[in-house]
Amino acid sequence: MNFIIVPSHSTAELNNQLRQPTYLWGHMKLEIDFQQEQVYGRKLYAMYGECSKKSRILAWLRPWICPYGPLVTVLQGQDTVLDIGCGTGNLLLLLCSLGLIRQGTGVDVAEAALRDARKAASSFNADLTFSSSPLINGEFDAVSMIDVMHHIPVKDQHSFFMDKLSHVKRGGLLCYKDMNLFPLTHRYWNWLHDRIMAGQYINLVPVENILSWTEEAGFVLERSSDYSRFLYSHQLRIFRRR
Repeated sequence: MNFIIVPSHSTAELNNQLRQPTYLWGHMKLEIDFQQEQVYGRKLYAMYGECSKKSRILAWLRPWICPYGPLVTVLQGQDTVLDIGCGTGNLLLLLCSLGLIRQGTGVDVAEAALRDARKAASSFNADLTFSSSPLINGEFDAVSMIDVMHHIPVKDQHSFFMDKLSHVKRGGLLCYKDMNLFPLTHRYWNWLHDRIMAGQYINLVPVENILSWTEEAGFVLERSSDYSRFLYSHQLRIFRRR
């Protein structure tokens, strides 16, 4: 497979290109600023300079299929953020490098991905912690779960989700995003993507389950939106803990 290698840019040059995205919210389909996403991709590519070429390219490609603009809009201004299933730390690194959060904690089971996250974080002054431990201490102003739940076995989804909700402060936010069940062509493409990239058979969660579980835990739905890129369809739900 041939990749197009993005040109190198200094951090200062990339920061000058960045602007805060604005999105209209509600139960609606979002229009994504893909020029903005390209800037995010180049910035991530630069931040992973000490990592493998594969890691750099994957970080650059991520915003093309999973846009960061809506997530940045939600999480900017939050003091502390816990990112469940952080992978190589793209989201937290982006937020911290832009000065949009004070402290970030990333948790993931993949130690190799966490090593890349730590390498990238060491390249600039950021209060970031990355851990593979299932034990999470404390509460946070915001908890993000981005494309995580479909990796959890169906029998464990409820208990896993409820445990992570307990780390949201009273009045804090849950930023939940996962792949849409529809249209069917997108669902099957997502299944194929994760079978190839993660070696897993995924278990997409109906959004009705998420709404029921958050209500059970004392959360209220604040924002709801859907958006697509190529064959990747996303559902984003933002909840606040009472």
